[in-house]
Amino acid sequence: MIRKYFSTIDHYDMKIQRLVPITIWIALIMISVLFFWGCREDRDGARPIPDVSPVEVDIVRIDQLLCDSNGPFSTEKMMQDHPIFSDVYFHQIIYPQNTPSIDLNQLVHNFCTAPAIRHLRDTARFIFPNLDQLEQELGRAFGYFQFYFPDLPIPQVYTYVSEFGIGTFTIDTRVLGIGLDFFLGAQYPYYDPAVFPNYMVRTMTPEYITGTAIQALSQALLSPTTAGNMLDHMIYNGKTIYVASRLLPWIPMNRICLYSPDQMGWVEDNEFQIWAYFLDLNNFYENDPRKFRKFVDPGPTTPGMPEQAPGRVANWIGYRIVEEYMDRHPEITLQELAADSDFQKIMDQSRYKPRPHR
Repeated sequence: MIRKYFSTIDHYDMKIQRLVPITIWIALIMISVLFFWGCREDRDGARPIPDVSPVEVDIVRIDQLLCDSNGPFSTEKMMQDHPIFSDVYFHQIIYPQNTPSIDLNQLVHNFCTAPAIRHLRDTARFIFPNLDQLEQELGRAFGYFQFYFPDLPIPQVYTYVSEFGIGTFTIDTRVLGIGLDFFLGAQYPYYDPAVFPNYMVRTMTPEYITGTAIQALSQALLSPTTAGNMLDHMIYNGKTIYVASRLLPWIPMNRICLYSPDQMGWVEDNEFQIWAYFLDLNNFYENDPRKFRKFVDPGPTTPGMPEQAPGRVANWIGYRIVEEYMDRHPEITLQELAADSDFQKIMDQSRYKPRPHR
């Protein structure tokens, strides 16, 4: 199953019991201020970082392999050598509407010789003359992946250009695809602001590739769900961030959450105020996505909060809830968390009570 990820969320099909009444929650939070004043634990909390060995990663550069061939274009050879990736790349990304009557080799030839694609390939080659650093970072992440999910295959990684078709995708955990044209840098002049506004372009840089790719892999590890309320979305997205943070323990959290360092500092310093705002809003069990997407979807800011508040702050709170839950239950494995879709249980057993930043 192909799963796309580029700052997107899924929907969840869950029926969840209501939270403790809001007045009781507020009282509990105020009590926690008196009795539990203090700073947060370090990022790894109650779960030490395991000692693992990196996995050797050899990225297949489809952006070069396909179009730089000296011989005739042969999609058959590509399908034979890379069948899982090629089927998705040819038939779902660059030519999703193709019919068997149209020769795929000719379509790929047209694709590779199109000026826009040649420009993107040349730019990707200039910005990424090699992928040594990405291979090293993914190799470290896959070492943790192998430790936490020993029964799953290590992904084969591919890079490509698609003229901004799909940024990052997974096929189960067998394939991890990374569109280099989504990471050409914030100064790249041809990102259409109507498609990629400034708050998105800010993270379309090489330093955010690893965090974005591992979030895609983390999402592929979670139990698929299709609908749900705001709390479901918060905790589901929080689980994605949490799993990614365990696979990337050395990466700064802002690169995992797709925030700038200043935005990351703001949400950490204002966690109590964000939670109090959501409690006052009393929107946790709202099932109409139109009423809560502004809190979980990408955006330049979060409506109703100070101008410094970035988008997706509800997902950050979801991450903190999951983090508290896992710290209180060290016996629960990352595999078990990934498979658990009882979001209300995670909420209740986390006993989440943020404290004001001092």
